[in-house]
Amino acid sequence: MRAVARFKQDKAYALAIFNKYTRNTDHELAEHTYRRQVDLVPRKPYVEDEGLQPLIDSLVDARPQLKGRRPSEFYDNRIIKRLDDSGYIDGLYK
Repeated sequence: MRAVARFKQDKAYALAIFNKYTRNTDHELAEHTYRRQVDLVPRKPYVEDEGLQPLIDSLVDARPQLKGRRPSEFYDNRIIKRLDDSGYIDGLYK
């Protein structure tokens, strides 16, 4: 979560990391990528049923035992909730 906060708050650093690990030298590409991604990455990384259901649905043919299973059976947001309730996540953005 600290890395996400840094990514969202320190564009120059995020671009430098992107360029380093992708070996990118195209500044416009880095800028474009950052602009497209910065709002897609959530501050609070809760798993949501809506995001997981399509994955489960796509696997049913290969794994029939997944038919009828609910996404909430496969994740646990308690740790994120504790961090959120404690103010830790919001504190990263102050």
